[in-house]
Amino acid sequence: MIDEVAVINLELVVRRTKDVDLGEAAAILTATLGRGDLLRWLAGSDSSEVDALRLCRRIAGVELGYLHFAGEAMIDNGQGGIIAWTSSQSQLNEQHRQVVADSRQVRLRAPSATFGDRLLSIERASLEHRPTEPHLHLAYLAVLPQRRGRGIGRALLAELHRRADEDGVLAHVDVPDVRAMEWFKAQGWQAGEPFDVPDGGPRLWPMTRPPAPVSVS
Repeated sequence: MIDEVAVINLELVVRRTKDVDLGEAAAILTATLGRGDLLRWLAGSDSSEVDALRLCRRIAGVELGYLHFAGEAMIDNGQGGIIAWTSSQSQLNEQHRQVVADSRQVRLRAPSATFGDRLLSIERASLEHRPTEPHLHLAYLAVLPQRRGRGIGRALLAELHRRADEDGVLAHVDVPDVRAMEWFKAQGWQAGEPFDVPDGGPRLWPMTRPPAPVSVS
């Protein structure tokens, strides 16, 4: 007998995002991020819940547009999940990479300087704790709340694992709570010492996954 997770994974098709997917992907990311203390900190104490969600949706669109271009962003076939990562070994040359980074910073700050600056402060703090060797950094893994528990997140994460194994590099992520840390541990990841984002930001746990050994036939 095949259980529900297996059935869903058999039907799940994960593919790279296209331009037409970015609106749906931003909605999924907003539904995942749009709750809890992290969003309240990002938006600032003066923002109402409605304003914070609106800002989150706009910022999510900017982030996924950037990752669609400068990294890898993948979506499933309507199951409500997305995953996006960047590589420390970017294919862009230094000048082009700086132009893209500057454009992203301007676009992140346009809806709200507070939200944009705080999101960028998370990234700066993260960079100080990332591996020095080549790696893939998992920027976002999001599944609609009503679709969780069906194996969608694991199926999406398997795409990152596959790419990291093919490239022979580490995978890296920063997680915001112990529950997420335990979930990643169950997928074969290892946790490091936590660090705090400045200015009252969240505590994050850096986690890594080594590439699978190359099989010798």
